[in-house]
Amino acid sequence: MNKKTMLMKKYDISDLAAFLSSNEYVVGEGNGTFSEASDIRGRTTVTLDWISANNSSPIEYICNSPAHYIICPHLDPDSIPNEILRDKTLILTANPRLLFARIANALFVEQKHHTISSTAVIDADAKIGTNVHIGNFCHIGKAKIGDNTVIMDNCIVFNDVRIGKDVLIKPGAQLGLEGFGFVRDENNRFIAFPQLGSLEIENDVEIGPNTCIDKGALSVTKIRCGTKIGAFVKIAHNCEIGESCFIGAQVFIGGSTRIGDFNWISPGVKIRDQITIGSNSMCGLGSVVVKDIGDSELWMGSPARFIEKRKAIT
Repeated sequence: MNKKTMLMKKYDISDLAAFLSSNEYVVGEGNGTFSEASDIRGRTTVTLDWISANNSSPIEYICNSPAHYIICPHLDPDSIPNEILRDKTLILTANPRLLFARIANALFVEQKHHTISSTAVIDADAKIGTNVHIGNFCHIGKAKIGDNTVIMDNCIVFNDVRIGKDVLIKPGAQLGLEGFGFVRDENNRFIAFPQLGSLEIENDVEIGPNTCIDKGALSVTKIRCGTKIGAFVKIAHNCEIGESCFIGAQVFIGGSTRIGDFNWISPGVKIRDQITIGSNSMCGLGSVVVKDIGDSELWMGSPARFIEKRKAIT
């Protein structure tokens, strides 16, 4: 046993009770403990294991896994051999991946220490909530930052930015930049269009490293609650992104675009300015979107075209 293993905290079924809902239950008589999370190649007897809900042979998986604790899809208890139940503890749930994520995040992910770095430059008029972390070499302008928000190293938050609670901003992000807007004068030369708006980021948003989000020109750029944005994303001025959207790495979203709730924007997608996308739709990998997209639609290609309807959110 190596030093790392010796220092691991051990958990048993009593530690899982807080994570289980009324339709999740435990079977088996395993009396062991677990102390780690691992992928399928690194499983041991002390690994908290889980089975995909799409696995066609869950009993075979359970038999082959060395783990004593396994999160499983709902199974008929009569279909589970008694020798398994004598040796293993099975946690039955409708969504094993989700339950595993909740348990592993709580037990194994190192919790961030919320501090404000001495190297951060913060405007005297900035309003900082409680339990906020601001990392090394950040620059915070006249902004408002909500409770429990984490701003990692080398981020810039400009003036006129409002950030909600429990937001995670990863290194190098730039929030609230002036938008890239111009108008030509009588001599066909560019004159900057005034960028006088703001940026609002609601609660529980995640913004990936080196992502840039412009403030509105004369209005507001909005990122609504629960949305997750990947690395190297550009969101231009006056955009509105709905709730619980996924925006993959290297996405470009042109100005004044409206994206509804629960959308999936795959990595590398480019969306033309002033596009409207409904709710629960998906743009496939690398698509170039030049037309509006309705609710619950899959579009792919360059230029993107309608592929099929998606299952509606219930």
